[in-house]
Amino acid sequence: MLVSMKAILEDANTNYYGVMAMNSINIEMARAGIMAAEEEHSPIIIQFGPGQMKNHAHMEEMLPVVEELAKRVHVPVALNLRAFLCDCRLYQRWFYQCHV
Repeated sequence: MLVSMKAILEDANTNYYGVMAMNSINIEMARAGIMAAEEEHSPIIIQFGPGQMKNHAHMEEMLPVVEELAKRVHVPVALNLRAFLCDCRLYQRWFYQCHV
C-alpha cells in the first residue's frame, strides 16, 4: 500500500524500529525492493534522486509503476523523490491523487 513517508516514520518512531530507504535507478530495483519488503513484512521507502531520474528512471514512467507495485503488497511503501522534484507538475498531480 502506498503511504506517506511521514506515516511510515511516525510508526517506526512509535514502535522503535528502523525503515529501509532504498535508492533505485530503475523499475527492476524498485520492484525487487518492494517484493523483498513484502517477503519480510517490513515497510520500505523507495528513493529516486536527480541523477537517477535524469539518466535512468524517468518520473513519468516510474511513478505509475511504483504506485501499482505498492497496491499489490500488504506493507507500507513510500516514495521519496527528493525535494528538487516538488515543483514538478507531474509529481504534484500524482501526489495529490495518492494522498488527498
